[in-house]
Amino acid sequence: MQIWEVRDSKITVITQSFPGFRSVDADLLFVIEALALKNIYKKLKNNAWAEFKKLLRQGEILFYIMKNRDELDAMGYEELIDRLGIPWLGTCH
Repeated sequence: MQIWEVRDSKITVITQSFPGFRSVDADLLFVIEALALKNIYKKLKNNAWAEFKKLLRQGEILFYIMKNRDELDAMGYEELIDRLGIPWLGTCH
């Protein structure tokens, strides 16, 4: 499992074993098969973001929201989730 953490406008990535859904300390969790990840890497110089969103819509990337909407909004995730095209359920949070 790769853990991407943003702090002070810097991204750090570490690798660790996956402890299971109940034990993982994550805000958002993306499960990506090796082939899908390879497709994203192929597009790194030519819009990997569009490839990521396409694979997400096609179900090649599974997306789990591990915190409630208010917590994610407070941490600044609203724009990311909107850019991914993931609709929030309901109109209130």
